[in-house]
Amino acid sequence: MARSRRSPEPGGGYTREVAGSPPRHPWGWDVADNSEPGSRGRGRAARIGFGLFWVYVILYFGFIALVLFRPDILSSRPLGGVNLAIASGLGLIAAALLLSVVYMVAARVVESPRRGRR
Repeated sequence: MARSRRSPEPGGGYTREVAGSPPRHPWGWDVADNSEPGSRGRGRAARIGFGLFWVYVILYFGFIALVLFRPDILSSRPLGGVNLAIASGLGLIAAALLLSVVYMVAARVVESPRRGRR
């Protein structure tokens, strides 16, 4: 028998639990149960995401280090009148977008149910 319960999150609605079904997020998203055999994909995707996060952190702190210790480099204008600070800031935004696409592709490959089959 299904029962409804109030979501513990503020502003959350009611969730519906059915016996034998996987847990559901209050907004309807599936919640992974990593204890099931063969559900290693989500853990691997999280590790990939964490690694890409650290790549971006290194890029960002490299930019901040230039701002703090070598602002003269960032004030140069090598790109057609645009100073290097603006160009590298836009480069950080582009890097974030690129890393998100890399994560999306890598997570899809890792979580694919056909992974490892040829």
